[in-house]
Amino acid sequence: LNASLGYDEFVFMTFVEPLGYTGEDILTHRIVKLFKAMQLTNRISTVIHIGNPHAVEVLPHISRHIFGGLSAESVDACFEVLAGEYPAKGVPTYEFTLQ
Repeated sequence: LNASLGYDEFVFMTFVEPLGYTGEDILTHRIVKLFKAMQLTNRISTVIHIGNPHAVEVLPHISRHIFGGLSAESVDACFEVLAGEYPAKGVPTYEFTLQ
């Protein structure tokens, strides 16, 4: 959090390890609190999330999200979209709600 203070905006990246057998692919309470603290200054420009998109439903509103699957190709594509090298398009395979 302290290291972010010298920047005007930044990208917040999250990853959720799939735990389908438990039914819980969630962000930890600590990560959610860190996100909320950093968002108080409105400097988070983008959230990149790798894994189950339902996990980011608990985060405050950010206008730009990039979602990737659990493969190296998908992660690389997220960074290509962020860099503007690849168009941001896609359709989720199931419904989820963002704040």
